[in-house]
Amino acid sequence: MIDLGDLRSHHPELADALARALSHHAAIALQRRHHSGVELALSLDGEEVRVTLTWPATTNADAAMVDAKRATEEGAECIALALVGRFRRWRIERRLQPGESADWLLVNDAGERIVLEISGTDDGPFEARLRQKRGQAALAAARGLPAVSVVRFLEPRALLEGGSHDS
Repeated sequence: MIDLGDLRSHHPELADALARALSHHAAIALQRRHHSGVELALSLDGEEVRVTLTWPATTNADAAMVDAKRATEEGAECIALALVGRFRRWRIERRLQPGESADWLLVNDAGERIVLEISGTDDGPFEARLRQKRGQAALAAARGLPAVSVVRFLEPRALLEGGSHDS
């Protein structure tokens, strides 16, 4: 089980306000169709894994204050960061800036840098998004090992791949 409301347990270096905002956006995106305790179908470097996602509930009034695109994008970031924290134990070094071809710079237990490109979609095409994000992550490979995560909220479904020399 992954509690999205406790993102800092996986990434204590995240500012508390940022961790709360990412979690809030994930709750908004997930609550469009799901209740806390939903099962996420995860493809983890080709291995199929099921994981239960929980989160603090949000209200419709709170959700009305966030645009749907932002909730989807930042919700996907929350889920992806929770997944890399739980399944890879990568820690965050910093948020990459526009033009750096990925979203986050992370570090693994061996001290190697990983550039993580994340994408979220509510109900849009998954495979096309994955191909696009693989290309973006490859462009950032000079900064570290490329990794990709794509989250689709409809099912919900996620993929995490890369971040190793075998990728």
